[in-house]
Amino acid sequence: MLASLWTGVQRAVQAADDPALAPRSGTLSTEAGRNLETLTDLAVHNAYHWGQVVLMRRVLGDWPPATS
Repeated sequence: MLASLWTGVQRAVQAADDPALAPRSGTLSTEAGRNLETLTDLAVHNAYHWGQVVLMRRVLGDWPPATS
């Protein structure tokens, strides 16, 4: 399962770095537009779950992290 996740992350990075797939005005129905939508969904999804982690850590009294 982790190997599959890592493969997906690597593909997302490649898509984000590929100038040929960079979205342009009016391209949302193209491969570039689909890549932009997928990467945006991935970022929002991950941000949501990071928010859940922070919330749980706050509830448990473990956030913000201690500083030295």
